[in-house]
Formats: sequence, C-alpha cells, structure tokens
Amino acid sequence: MLFGTGKQEDEGAASGAAEPSEHAELVGTKGTAATTLRPSGFVVIDGKRLAATSEGDFIHSGEAVDVIAVKGNELVVTKA
Repeated sequence: MLFGTGKQEDEGAASGAAEPSEHAELVGTKGTAATTLRPSGFVVIDGKRLAATSEGDFIHSGEAVDVIAVKGNELVVTKA
C-alpha cells in the first residue's frame, strides 16, 4: 500500500510513467514567434498562442519557427 493514498501500487497510484503531451501532434509543424524567445516566450500555431522555448539562438517576434519537440506542456522550437 502506498502511504496516504489508500491504494495499492498497482491500483492507479502514480507509477512514474509520463503522460503523453497534449501538444505532441504539433511536432514537425511550423508557426510564428508571437514574442521574442530568449529562450522562452510564445508562438502562434494554427491560430493558437502557445508557450515555447527556443533551442539555440534567440528568435525574434514575427520570425518563422519549426516545432522540434514537446517538453511537458511547452513546445521546443528552432528558427525555420
């Protein structure tokens, strides 16, 4: 039994397995930087403003970006 949960370990208590990100389908898509990413900021993809972090250089507002990965609920982008 896991302390404080009232559940056995195999009854749905936290197993340490990562849940798939709700943005995983965006990997490989293109968007536009809504703010300067230094390295964090916001991008717009399909009309949605989403949190993102650039991998590498600063990306200026208005520049095109490619989504290369998702970490948690944040996109990882590079200059397109």
